[in-house]
Amino acid sequence: MNGKQIIALISASFGAGTFAQAGTAELQQKLDELKNKPEPRNLQVGAMCYEMVTPAQQNYICPDCGQRTVYPEIDYSKQTVRERNERWNILTTLNLLPSFNRTLATINQTAQKDGYSFTLDTSSFCSECGKGKPKKIRLIVRQPDGTTAPAHPVELDDLRILEAFFAGKDRWKGDQDMEHALQQSLPRIRELLNLPETPQP
Repeated sequence: MNGKQIIALISASFGAGTFAQAGTAELQQKLDELKNKPEPRNLQVGAMCYEMVTPAQQNYICPDCGQRTVYPEIDYSKQTVRERNERWNILTTLNLLPSFNRTLATINQTAQKDGYSFTLDTSSFCSECGKGKPKKIRLIVRQPDGTTAPAHPVELDDLRILEAFFAGKDRWKGDQDMEHALQQSLPRIRELLNLPETPQP
């Protein structure tokens, strides 16, 4: 490697580090601004009642190995209460997977300016890749410095919170369009983004 290549490598590394620091600093500033804002008023209440529908059978195709895993409907005549609850959670989560993916796509569009990118790990639902793993969707966060933060199990509401945060909003919408003050989710935002409560000097 000649001198010019070494200088170019050092410059590239310095540039990446500077970009990462700038992205993190801007994000900390956004969090501080949100913390100091007055909480929004006139939050929408949303629908107060709705009918619970038993989730239908779900077919999961693993993006890693291509294995097709079938989760049948709940069998109330044979399954225990615990088994029914576990199956209900699996079916409901997989039914919402398209919503997870749509929300994640929106997050990535707005988060890229801060140097963040996100992917979902759904392999726990695979009968091969997910053996012995809790059936959870996990969020993989690629940080501005190129490192990957520890993956967190997430619900759809977690992604809705991040979507609102990166869009600069002061509220987020949950089920039945019920609005929530985003400030109340600051600890969860920090946890998902692997950011400390008190920024390091």
